[in-house]
Amino acid sequence: MKMVAASKMKQDVNRLERAKFFGIGSLTKVFENESYLQKKNPASNPKRTLVVPVSTDKGLCGGINSGVVREVKAMLKEDRNSYRLSIIGDKGCSGLLRPFPELVDSSITNLSVPLNFATAASIGFRMSQKMDEL
Repeated sequence: MKMVAASKMKQDVNRLERAKFFGIGSLTKVFENESYLQKKNPASNPKRTLVVPVSTDKGLCGGINSGVVREVKAMLKEDRNSYRLSIIGDKGCSGLLRPFPELVDSSITNLSVPLNFATAASIGFRMSQKMDEL
């Protein structure tokens, strides 16, 4: 089991290493130059904030999943009513559904691995729809 996990981890690290330079600075450039996003930028503060914690569905990522849940709990401790949760991953859903059942708006689980652009784009579209609903 450990050898299989180590092999998969090495493959994922190699993929991330090859794609690292694509992501550096590209998102900020997209947000700065996209006129549609600039039009949608609200002039006032929103009533609620959508928090999208990303965790895993299964695997040997217990420290990462518990860290995500811990950070979200700390964030929501201050003012629960100004946040909504849209959770990606089964581990985050089970960890956050118990303490915050009234804040969970939606959850996405059982994603195919490795993620492709179509899946990521559909998740992003769904999250933008959730933002418009707030």
